[in-house]
Amino acid sequence: MPDNDTLSQPESMAHRQQTASLRPQFVFTCDACHHQIEIDESVATAIMRHGCPICGSGATAACLRRAADTPPPDH
Repeated sequence: MPDNDTLSQPESMAHRQQTASLRPQFVFTCDACHHQIEIDESVATAIMRHGCPICGSGATAACLRRAADTPPPDH
């Protein structure tokens, strides 16, 4: 069990880097159902193999964009 000193220490640099890498890297927009989701690289790989997680339609590279290059959706 961690002692109180461990619990009160500031967030480590490694933890901050790990958390930063969990931010979405891509935006997937399905050509068939037009559903848009923010995803990381591992999910992008799975979608390219298995298709849209919503409708199952096949995915192409054109369905993926870097999150930084994609404007937020209009509501």
